[in-house]
Amino acid sequence: MDTLREWYDSDPESEMAELPDIDRSTPRCMKRRALTERALSQTLPKIKNRTARRLIEQAAELDRLSCQAERPVLDEEVSALLMDCGAALPSLLAVFEPHDAIEGCFDEDAQGMYEVIPEPNLILRLNGEDEQSVREAFRVLAVVCETLVCASRLMKMMPGMNPCGESTETTHEQLREHRRQ
Repeated sequence: MDTLREWYDSDPESEMAELPDIDRSTPRCMKRRALTERALSQTLPKIKNRTARRLIEQAAELDRLSCQAERPVLDEEVSALLMDCGAALPSLLAVFEPHDAIEGCFDEDAQGMYEVIPEPNLILRLNGEDEQSVREAFRVLAVVCETLVCASRLMKMMPGMNPCGESTETTHEQLREHRRQ
């Protein structure tokens, strides 16, 4: 969305373009400050809905795993090599209602996604002659792999997803019924 906004801001003919209101499509509960680890551990046992509790536990595990490594910063030389590349492509999109503004913005952004080579999401530099460099690169890669596996598990658990992780056509009534459980 930020990229689209920048493009439209720099194009004098884009004054007519209307960008989706992402903020209004995001539920209030998603804008709250995140629970601390302590608050979450106190809250989890109180959640009666098994599915909701499992989703929250899996999301907490995803957060824990993803914090085990920092994305390596690219130096100027590598950044210069990638300057003609596009932005990294998203690996996960959360929408709160079918065809909401978030999905609309993604669809709009997707129109130009492959016009340039996408920037890699992760570049690990290693010196094959330095054992510590190799170990660190593979440690970060292991964290990335574990994080992706956990994210995949979480996505498969989401209401409206079948066991293969593919979306099923869920009606608003089915979503409301699931929330009541």
